[in-house]
Amino acid sequence: MTDEPLGLPKGSVRAILALSVIATVCVAVILKIEVPALLESLATAAAGYYIGARSGA
Repeated sequence: MTDEPLGLPKGSVRAILALSVIATVCVAVILKIEVPALLESLATAAAGYYIGARSGA
């Protein structure tokens, strides 16, 4: 058994959480549901972190 959460590869749980926040905001926007500012900020931060980490900066 590994020390990682749920026995998944490192970063998987973090990625699942980030994708769920981003997906929630996208669905809310498509359905024209008002999105709280905090949720918008979380989604923006998650997307920005992902893009920044992948760019090699």
